[in-house]
Amino acid sequence: MSQSSCLTYTGQLVASPYAGELAAAEPLSMLLMSEGDYLGLRAFENDAPHPVLLSYRQHYRLLEDLAVRALRELPGLAQVLVRFHTVYLRPLPTGLMQPRVLLVDDPCRMAGELLAAGGDGILVIDDRLRRDTKERGDNRITVTLHSRSADPEGFAAFLRGADFHAGTAGARH
Repeated sequence: MSQSSCLTYTGQLVASPYAGELAAAEPLSMLLMSEGDYLGLRAFENDAPHPVLLSYRQHYRLLEDLAVRALRELPGLAQVLVRFHTVYLRPLPTGLMQPRVLLVDDPCRMAGELLAAGGDGILVIDDRLRRDTKERGDNRITVTLHSRSADPEGFAAFLRGADFHAGTAGARH
């Protein structure tokens, strides 16, 4: 059995990929009922130097675009693993609820386990995109394809068509 190839793109969002579009305000609130709740909220305070460039809806839209397009455009893709991290629950777009798309806490670890078990055709979307000032992300996104039949040109074409492409500075390796 041939070994799986790995193609990886890592970029940093430096501008909103949806610049010029109006985005609805997304008032998000936590249920704070006691002094302990308010003290717990302090744990989220940070002074991250990276700007917030996406709303929650735009973030989900970006992830949905990647997942749906990957399943359509990358031959032999069996599974898309997407890092899912949120403090606030928002409705998910249908593209992220497809049977071959899994939202997981640690997609890189899960991909390793699937590959060790003989899996193939796995795309990992691992991002640290900030959606509000409480998050510590650095606006990086990494997309990795694990496949025995990986096509570097096809992977590059897939990435060029992604929503985030216009707002990132990144490199393929």
